[in-house]
Amino acid sequence: MSNPAKPTALGKPLTGHTGAVTSVAFRPDGRTLASGGGEGDRAIRLWDITDPARARPTGEPLTGHSADVESLAYAPNDQTIASAGERPMLWNLDDKQAIRHICQYTGNSLSREEWRHHIGAEIPFTPACP
Repeated sequence: MSNPAKPTALGKPLTGHTGAVTSVAFRPDGRTLASGGGEGDRAIRLWDITDPARARPTGEPLTGHSADVESLAYAPNDQTIASAGERPMLWNLDDKQAIRHICQYTGNSLSREEWRHHIGAEIPFTPACP
C-alpha cells in the first residue's frame, strides 16, 4: 500500500492576531477567510485568500467581543458573518463596507484592476476611495 501524499502549507502563516486563533470560516464565494481571536485579541480578521500563497488581511479587525470568539459562520448571502463568544453578534459586510476595508488596505487607491480582483467584474467599477 502506498503512502498518502503529505499535505503542504499554501504559503506563510496568516499573522495579525495578538492571541490564539479560536475559530475560522470560509466565505461561501471562497475568496475570504474570517478568523476569530481568543484572549488578548478577541477580534475578527478578514483575509483575502484569492491567492492562498499570498493571502493578506483586508481592512481593520472587527471588534466588539469581550470574550473569545468561539465560532464564526457566514450567511448564505456572503454579506453577513455571525460570531459567537460571550454572546452572538452579527456583522454586516455589505459591498460598501467591503469597499471601505479594501480602500484602507490599498492605501486609499483602488485601480480598475484592483477593483476587479477584490470586488469582481459583476459590479461596475466606480472610483470608490476618497
